[in-house]
Amino acid sequence: MTATAPTQTFRLHWAGITGLGVGAVCVWRTGLLAAIPSALGLTMLAASDYRTRRVPREVIARAAIATVVLGVVDVATHADGQRLVYAVIITVLVALAAGLLWAATCGIAFGDVKLLTLAAFVPAWLRGSAVLTMVLVTLIAAVGMVIVARVRSGELTMKTSIAFGPPLLVGWLVGVLTA
Repeated sequence: MTATAPTQTFRLHWAGITGLGVGAVCVWRTGLLAAIPSALGLTMLAASDYRTRRVPREVIARAAIATVVLGVVDVATHADGQRLVYAVIITVLVALAAGLLWAATCGIAFGDVKLLTLAAFVPAWLRGSAVLTMVLVTLIAAVGMVIVARVRSGELTMKTSIAFGPPLLVGWLVGVLTA
């Protein structure tokens, strides 16, 4: 085991605890149980992406499965299967659009495609426009991070890259909490 593994694990545990808190607030605000695994997964993935520039597919898979399962529970609770269908359709459209961006450019990594797909479900359930809000706020936050990274490094090149997880988490929160 490397010397950095316990630190990374420790940080991810704190990210998990934070994600549960965020999920609880989102459930309180929206009434959707699916917000818990989505918030938990996005928070842990944002922390991992920020620290390592990696988005573990196991975390994405578990968060996505739990989000969909609790989405089905939400259907039973709210007796609104139509919202689940809309959420799935919008999520698939977001995944396709992000996948096309990934295929067409070098500016988006495939992990970002998976993150966007996971992030789209809960806002899509709440309101289609919440997904647009999420994407807009995410892009604004990402631009802000790029500007800060460029100022810090002193370089004004087009090659500046950032971790997409943290701005996506901010966008997701705004999208969910304002829907």
